[in-house]
Amino acid sequence: SKAEQEDLKLQEVHIFLVVSSHAPRMKRGSYHYMLCCPGSSKPPLEGRGQEKNITGHRLILKCAVAAMDRMTRSAVITIHTDSEYLAEGHGRLASWRENDWKKSNGQKIRNSDLWKLLEEKFKTHAVRFRVESMLPYTKSPPI
Repeated sequence: SKAEQEDLKLQEVHIFLVVSSHAPRMKRGSYHYMLCCPGSSKPPLEGRGQEKNITGHRLILKCAVAAMDRMTRSAVITIHTDSEYLAEGHGRLASWRENDWKKSNGQKIRNSDLWKLLEEKFKTHAVRFRVESMLPYTKSPPI
């Protein structure tokens, strides 16, 4: 039926991740995320968080986890971020898992606790990344 076909069509969602800094170490970091559905009349879902004594890599991962926590059903997700670390890491998840969360040289993957969490949250979605400047999104909602 037509209704069933509509159900099979995955919702398209754009997630924008904005962090205060990518510094290797920071006393205080904050993040802001927005989830937007093109064509929806609803305002974007937003969330903010603050972390103390954190690295820039952990901050962007925590932001992504918090945003993915808001997803209630499978979707085609485009994650907009200025973090190549996040985008490239996503492409390596499968091989990291196969290698027991170790690099080819035997070193443990840093932040594997958050990477494992994120991988779990990505499972039911089609996820792609768009690496771009987040400056336009620091003031107003993107869509």
